[in-house]
Amino acid sequence: MWEKAGLVMRFVRMGIVVPLVEELFWRGFLMRFVIAEGRPFEKVPFGTHAWKAFWMTTAGVTLIHSTPDMLAAFVWGCLVYWLAVKSRSLGGCVLMHGAANVALGLYVLQTEQWGFW
Repeated sequence: MWEKAGLVMRFVRMGIVVPLVEELFWRGFLMRFVIAEGRPFEKVPFGTHAWKAFWMTTAGVTLIHSTPDMLAAFVWGCLVYWLAVKSRSLGGCVLMHGAANVALGLYVLQTEQWGFW
């Protein structure tokens, strides 16, 4: 029973908690904070593009991952940045992040490649 509860909680964390917290930070805060340059970041509309914001958020996303995962994290960071700019929807970024994490979790369960966790 505890094993199943742990698995359910892992999926809740990877599918809901982590995407919400990370996207609030990377896209909701940092992306706009970099563009704001000293002004209140809340004044910068979500999805505003600037190359400095792209590189800082994408580099941050890349660097928090382990070395073997960095290329995939870089590509992922680019895709989510693009989604943020095109859709101007933080919810869309959270949904995309959650769906990808759940898909990865299902892949891990299917293949038993536990290193991805």
